[in-house]
Amino acid sequence: MITITSNNSNTRSGKTGGAGLIMAFILVVSSLPLMNTYASDNRDAIKSTPVNYDTYLEFLGTGLFLSVDGGIFLDGLIDGDGMHWQRQIMQRTDEQIEERRQAAINYFQTRYGVQIEGNDSIYFTGFEVDARSHLRVYTFSGRDVPPEGWEMRIGGWGFFVFDPDGLTLGGEFEGQHVPRGAGVLFGDYNILADASEEIIIHYEMSQPLILNQFGGAVLEFNISSDEFGEGVSEGSRFTTVPDPSNPLLIQQDVKVVFSFPTDGIIKSNPRHDD
Repeated sequence: MITITSNNSNTRSGKTGGAGLIMAFILVVSSLPLMNTYASDNRDAIKSTPVNYDTYLEFLGTGLFLSVDGGIFLDGLIDGDGMHWQRQIMQRTDEQIEERRQAAINYFQTRYGVQIEGNDSIYFTGFEVDARSHLRVYTFSGRDVPPEGWEMRIGGWGFFVFDPDGLTLGGEFEGQHVPRGAGVLFGDYNILADASEEIIIHYEMSQPLILNQFGGAVLEFNISSDEFGEGVSEGSRFTTVPDPSNPLLIQQDVKVVFSFPTDGIIKSNPRHDD
């Protein structure tokens, strides 16, 4: 309990002014619990899980950095191989790396009908997204994410269409033609929640990544996790060159949402032209 005593008791104006200040102070003090309750409720709402979902998270990328080839891969598309990602980040043995590589090849052949080995129309490689892309998880349902976010690390395997005439896909995309530069990715998200906790989410790109004429692309993945089950991640990536005289200096604008539905799995299925 807070007790307030006024010494201004000799004059009417003093008593009135003191009483007014006392009343104002009491009102402010008495409202603090309500204000704290509102702030707490509002904070809980920010990290609450949406109805019909088990887990929900978002990450953004805002990095400005000097790239090797104008892209976002560590050491570039051609010179990079993703082995730092596999060995240092994911701590995999050579046997495990080869297993993941074969899993990626099988996925590309099954879903997209693309023969990886001995195919001169495409370029197949391991990769790691450059950490300077500054990918950070800022929202994670049920978790207290700090304002600076959690670092999002991404790597895996991918194929990219090098044929100037593009490539006609098979598999679940039978007859669909994609242009030169289109790509498909397969790998893992590794979220560094703190020094002792890594959150691993596997991804398989469900639609080919195709850059538009403005440097933007839609990102769509089917995702899975031992902890969260199966879900979907969807978003966009936009790359700009702030200084035309330096085309390797790139600015990232990445926004991706992950959702793991409670009942069943909402998968991203192939889209076919009419």
